[in-house]
Amino acid sequence: MTRFKELRRVERAIEDTRKPELLWALNYCRMRYNDSKMKNGKKYWNQFIRRIEKDLVALESVTKKTT
Repeated sequence: MTRFKELRRVERAIEDTRKPELLWALNYCRMRYNDSKMKNGKKYWNQFIRRIEKDLVALESVTKKTT
């Protein structure tokens, strides 16, 4: 899988908010964050990480309310 396809998968995971895809996207973004050397790269991946973590927290609160 190319990086472009992986980035599209991350974006789709954020849009769809399915937990398994969000967890994959979070792990992928954390890996890319740790691999980036430049400050701009870290900032870019950190934005994705924050968005995904926010979606996961929202998803968890919804599932707790329904159970």
